[in-house]
Amino acid sequence: MMTEQARPGPVRVRIAVESRSGGQRIGQEAVGDWYAKGGHAYVRYPEPAAELGRTTTVIKLETNAVKIIRQGEVRSEQTFIPGKRTIGYYETAQGKLELAVNTRSVRSSMRGPNGTALLRYDLEIAGEPAGTYTVKLTIQEERSI
Repeated sequence: MMTEQARPGPVRVRIAVESRSGGQRIGQEAVGDWYAKGGHAYVRYPEPAAELGRTTTVIKLETNAVKIIRQGEVRSEQTFIPGKRTIGYYETAQGKLELAVNTRSVRSSMRGPNGTALLRYDLEIAGEPAGTYTVKLTIQEERSI
């Protein structure tokens, strides 16, 4: 997914996340850091959604996979690998839920800290089908003026 040489230190980026399921669309934007480490790209940002409290999200972008990790008041982990079923979780002070995703596709057009990643997957919560989701991540380097 990384098509240019790694840059030293983090790069400030804007992240837009758009999730669609069953005719509903949810969008959010955040500011965070993009960095390269171990041949992979990462994006790290504080969650802007008030219901997630003080939570930091890290997105690991690999060639054919995406991993999303949340740490803080909300803890979760989900891995998206095309054609695979992966088990993750979502945990709050109220308890922990098992999440399973059957990833239909992962597409990326990342060039360094700029580009998009598109995920399409079926979600199960505690063993029950919860819908098919399409998530688009748009990452854009913040330019100083």
